[in-house]
Amino acid sequence: LLKSGAPSHSRAEHRGRVAMDPAFLKDMLAATARKGQVASMPPDFETLMQLVQSLPPDAVANLMQEAACSGSTEQAPKATPADVRLSAGGGEDSAGGWNAVLERYCHRGLVREYGALAPDARSSLLKALQVVGEETLRQSMTSRLMAGDKGRSVRADSDCPLVKVLSRNVKTELCQEDVELLKRQVLPSWGVPKPRHIELFRHNMGVEHARKTTCSDGHFNMTSMTTNTTVAKPTERSGTRRDWSALAPVGAADLPLFAVATGRVLQGRLIVDPIVMIGVTTILEDDRGNIVQLGLYNALPGGATGQTAFEVASKTFPNGARIRIAEPYLKIFRDGNRGVRVDDPADLRVELDRQLEVQRDLASAKEEGNKLFGKRQFHAAAAEYRRALRECAQDVAVLLSNRAQALLKEERWAPALQDAAAAALLNPGSGKSWQRYEAAAAGLGFPEVAKRSHVVRGGGVDAAPVPSLTMARAAMRFLLLDLLKFPTAVGGGDGQPQDLKDRGNRAYGGGRYSEAQRLYSMALSALGVAEDAAIVLSNLAQSSLQIGALHDAVAAAAASLRLRSSGKAVHRLARAVALLGECELADELLGLALSGPEEQIRSGSTSALALSREEVQKAMAPRSRDAREFYMVACSGALGTIILDWCASDALEVVDMGTKGRGIRATRSIGQHELLMVQRPRSGCSENVMDVVTSLNSDTRLYDDGSKARLKAHLTSAVCTDMLLASTVDSLYDGRDSKLATVPLEAMNDVMSARVLPLLGQHPDFFPASERLELTSAQVSGVVDINCHGSGNAENSSMLQQLLGQEGSQVTRATCLFPAISLLNHAKTPTCVLLPLIRGGQQVALMVASARSVPAGEELTVSYLDDEDAVESKWGAMR
Repeated sequence: LLKSGAPSHSRAEHRGRVAMDPAFLKDMLAATARKGQVASMPPDFETLMQLVQSLPPDAVANLMQEAACSGSTEQAPKATPADVRLSAGGGEDSAGGWNAVLERYCHRGLVREYGALAPDARSSLLKALQVVGEETLRQSMTSRLMAGDKGRSVRADSDCPLVKVLSRNVKTELCQEDVELLKRQVLPSWGVPKPRHIELFRHNMGVEHARKTTCSDGHFNMTSMTTNTTVAKPTERSGTRRDWSALAPVGAADLPLFAVATGRVLQGRLIVDPIVMIGVTTILEDDRGNIVQLGLYNALPGGATGQTAFEVASKTFPNGARIRIAEPYLKIFRDGNRGVRVDDPADLRVELDRQLEVQRDLASAKEEGNKLFGKRQFHAAAAEYRRALRECAQDVAVLLSNRAQALLKEERWAPALQDAAAAALLNPGSGKSWQRYEAAAAGLGFPEVAKRSHVVRGGGVDAAPVPSLTMARAAMRFLLLDLLKFPTAVGGGDGQPQDLKDRGNRAYGGGRYSEAQRLYSMALSALGVAEDAAIVLSNLAQSSLQIGALHDAVAAAAASLRLRSSGKAVHRLARAVALLGECELADELLGLALSGPEEQIRSGSTSALALSREEVQKAMAPRSRDAREFYMVACSGALGTIILDWCASDALEVVDMGTKGRGIRATRSIGQHELLMVQRPRSGCSENVMDVVTSLNSDTRLYDDGSKARLKAHLTSAVCTDMLLASTVDSLYDGRDSKLATVPLEAMNDVMSARVLPLLGQHPDFFPASERLELTSAQVSGVVDINCHGSGNAENSSMLQQLLGQEGSQVTRATCLFPAISLLNHAKTPTCVLLPLIRGGQQVALMVASARSVPAGEELTVSYLDDEDAVESKWGAMR
């Protein structure tokens, strides 16, 4: 029908033919796909039929009409009116020739729109056009080569602007088939707005296809995903939080193309299920009823990507959720659709529809978090545990806060602070819990902690005092030892939780504070959700350990122990404390747990706690300063599973190296093969063999492998919920012209922070507003490009072989951030060698050893890359 150009049938006849003749539908959709209207069909044709049958009565006819009438590619495009010809916007040289491609092969409406754009928007549109041209060509050529079809060569033709511009960056012979694909099937419909029903139809087909890729056993088919970061929202490094109340609403139809809607906010409701590839694709219907596609990048916990993140995306961006996007950026995506791209999670606000959301109890939420943990999606699991606690454990928070108040009346400062911290962890918005935390800190003799918590509670922008590291360590030690010396007595008694709580309130009102504490504890025991809350808090501690959020792990484990005694919680608490560098305290905590009553540590926990103590004591053993000896011992497992950060502070200092930026210099003579630094990764990602993720920037021609692309997404997401990690990333050079302060090396290598309030954690809710950083995706990407370490290169591997007598190329393909080690500058003939410590296929630490003797005053360097051109491209000739 479409090929013959026959007149359209009636709508009823269209629908009847669809129902009776699946082949007719298939032909129609195939033709539609060739014109760029519909995505490729899912393998299950029955699913496709069901989707079409679910369309409104007029939609099938409209779909066919669009396929038959829009963007005809067989005829030469008509001449563009003189008043909107592209030459008015600049010559061919100024736009690399892509303006001529736009004029000749793209839709006339897009050409006219281009003529009305501002210069920066024009440039971005042409860059986006370049991306789609080069990426489509690359994919087409790859497909032909894999099929063994080299095609027919095309010589450069001065009358074909497309061949000329493609030949500039594609250094291989072009084929007519590839060029025709662009000229006739891709470019004519690129950037052309699609009708609502086609947008929804395309998206729903993609959702069904994603679901079909999941096998019945829960495994996924292998996929390859590529993103291009050439055209994204321009950002500036500010670090401060946005004032959402100052943004004015804007509708989807009013968004400027390839420009930031400065001072505006796009808001509406999601009307489809999400699709997950590298980013999340969904569709928003604004408050005026207009729809727009959204491309949300770095938006899932931990930067999850690919098919395995579908469940996480469905929880984070469910159909029906309200969403707000600050200063949206409308662009044309690589698939030709117009949509809003969001790279910074700080630009998003999501509100779940409570009427549509299924009411869950804490036990079911715990199981969902456990499933995510079992899939090694630790950030998503931690986010699920935290969300579940804040939604389902508010009664627990109230009882803990009430008990803290009763303890304050008896001047039992330590348990009062423990209860108040646990209550604030479950409900950060509780003013009473914060008041009680502040009073307990003051009673304990920690005035700076009290003042800092007062600023956090007030929510103002005033600067908050930071306690000394000595005070922070003393507070942690006192509170945690008290926690295990005097375990919480919960249990016993009869009655309903509400009745027990009311009796506790009456006892408190009558001045019987000890009785009030006992009744509140009984109410917690009778409240079934309190047991689940203790388990979820303990699981949150374990998830936090896995992602390196050690202060979060301490806070969650301590809160769990205020609800019930648990060997698992003690083990997780002690491990987090040890990894913070407080091994002696961890050893004492485990000793107290092992010597305590059996009911405190629960049956079956004694042996596990004993093993934990052995691991801590191994970590406390003196370390050899001989790098070869220490490395061999570490690889053998003799040091246990706890690897502590360490640096030779007597031999190293951070200095300003002029044009090279910051660097590390020897303060004394360093002998050959001396161990200088050990650091665990603050963040890291490895390749996923099922989801092969890559990233390309067409401007810089820099290519990110899977581990690096994942780390950028992971870090961009993680710095929104971890203020210590955000501060670390913010302190590193991101490639922009900025003078960074020189800091003591210990500060870059120390995970213990006095900025974290005791027993609360690293989440923004527990930091003063003035310290809640919002980092842009561009800044994070720059930090990863410049500071992160990947698999060892040939130079480093050769030096490692000389040092150890073995090959050093045992690193799993991964990219990790080591903040202190990243301060070492590159040299072709370095003074130091990097020693990766691998366990279970994962890099658990990176060590730095001197490759030769280094005199005092000489800079310490390592080899980053073998390719000096790549070094100059990333860091400049002097770096």
